[in-house]
Amino acid sequence: MLTHLSIIIESLVTDFLNLRPAIPQDPLWAFNEFAGADFNDLRLTERLQYLARDFERQPMASIPQACGNWAASKAAYRFWSNPKVSFHGILAPHSANTIERAACDSSKVILCPQDTTTLNYMAHPATQGLGHVGTKPGRSLGMLLHSTLAVSPEGRFHGIVGAHCWARPKPKKKSKRSGGKKKNIQEKETARWLESYLNIERLAQLHPQGPCKNNCRYSGI
Repeated sequence: MLTHLSIIIESLVTDFLNLRPAIPQDPLWAFNEFAGADFNDLRLTERLQYLARDFERQPMASIPQACGNWAASKAAYRFWSNPKVSFHGILAPHSANTIERAACDSSKVILCPQDTTTLNYMAHPATQGLGHVGTKPGRSLGMLLHSTLAVSPEGRFHGIVGAHCWARPKPKKKSKRSGGKKKNIQEKETARWLESYLNIERLAQLHPQGPCKNNCRYSGI
C-alpha cells in the first residue's frame, strides 16, 4: 500500500514543479492545494499537507530524505498504511483545484492531454501489489499510472484533472479450449483513454463558461 499511495504525491508535485511557469514559489501552496482532502480525520488531512510540502521542496527525494527526521518519516509511513487513505482521496482536492484554475484561465480553450506512465519497481521485488509492466512477464515489476492534465495553449499548466493507477494481474495460462475469446473494451487497459475522454466531456458540460464566466471550454486529446 505504501508504494500505491506515495507515488501520487511524488507524481503530482514533480509534474507541477516541472511544468508550472517561473513564478515566485508560494510557501502555502501544499497546504492550500490539499486543504479539501477528506479522510474523515483532520489529522490525516494535515499530514497530507505536510507531506505535499516536503515533497514539493524535494520531489526526487526518498521519504526519509524529504521528511527530514525519523519522527516525520514514521508519521508518513503510518499515513500511507492507514485504511482511510486512498489514491483518489489524495488526488481529489488537487483535481478540484485544477479544474477551478483551468476554468478561470484567460484562454478560451483548455487542452487535456492524457498518457500512461510506467512506474518500474524492479529494484523493490518485496513490495506487495506490483505487477509486470514490460512486454515479458517476470522481468519487470511496477504499476501503471494513466493521468490527464489541464494546460492552456499558451503553456499554463494547471494540474492533473484525473488519474488512475493499477497493477497488472498475473497473466493466466491460455487454455486450448478458450478459443481465443476477445476482451470487451471495459476489460482492456485502453479503456483508461476512453474513461478520461468521457470525464473531460462531462467537465465541459458542467463548466461551459467556467465559474469566472470567461467562456472557457475543455478540449480532450
